[in-house]
Amino acid sequence: MKCGRGYEFSYNAQAVIDEGSGLIVAADVVNEESDNQQLLPMLEQAKENMGRAAALTVADGGYSSGAGLAAEQLGHQVLVNLGPQHLAPKNEFHSAKFRYEEKRDCCVCPRAEELKFERVKGNRRKSYAVRVYRCQSFRQCPVRWQCSKDKRGRTIELTPYDGAFRRQREKLAQADSQAALRKRMTIAEPAFGQIKHCGGFRRWTVRGLEGVKTQWSLVVTAFDLRKLHRYWVAGRLSFNSG
Repeated sequence: MKCGRGYEFSYNAQAVIDEGSGLIVAADVVNEESDNQQLLPMLEQAKENMGRAAALTVADGGYSSGAGLAAEQLGHQVLVNLGPQHLAPKNEFHSAKFRYEEKRDCCVCPRAEELKFERVKGNRRKSYAVRVYRCQSFRQCPVRWQCSKDKRGRTIELTPYDGAFRRQREKLAQADSQAALRKRMTIAEPAFGQIKHCGGFRRWTVRGLEGVKTQWSLVVTAFDLRKLHRYWVAGRLSFNSG
C-alpha cells in the first residue's frame, strides 16, 4: 500500500459494526491508504448481508468524500464527521459560507452579492467536471482583497457532490447528530480494540490482497462467533427453524 512517499507491506481493514449487538456486519480489506472511497462499498455490503440498509450509519472524518455522502441517493442515511474546516471555518469568506441558489443558478456570498455561472471546468485528477461561478461586483466590493487575491474576482467551484456536502452540514448542525458522532467511538472502536488487544491480532501473516481479505474474514467471523456464544449462554440468542 502506498503510504506517504513510498510503499509498505500494509493493508487497510474496513468494518461496519451494528450498534445493538456489537457484531461486525460487513468487512473488507483494501490496499488504499485513504478511507475516502470506502463508505459506499461498505454500506452496500452491509445492506446485502443484513437484507436492508441501516437506519443511520455514522462514520469518522476519513470517509468524508462526495461519493460517500451521495450514498443517500441510493437509500443510505449517513452521518460523517466533516470536521471544523467544513462546519465552522474561521475564514469569513470560506467557500462553505457561500450559498448556492438552484433556481437562479448562482452562488451568493456572505455579503449577499451574486456570483454568476461562468463555465464548466474539467480536471485531470477527477472523474467529473466542476461548475465555476465568478463575482461580477468585485471592483466595488470593500472586502475584495480579504475575500480573494484573484484580480478577476472571487470564484466558487461547485462539484456534482456540492449538494451532498451542503445537506451533510445541515445535518451536523443538529444537536442529536453531534451526540451520534460522539457515540460512534463506543460502537466502532471497541471491536478493533478487542481484535488487537484481546485477540492478539496485530499483523497480517499472509501476503497478497486476496489472502489478506480471507484472513480478515476469518478474524471477523471468530470475533462474531465469540460474541454470539456469549449471547447464547446468557439466553439472549435463539435460532429460528425453517
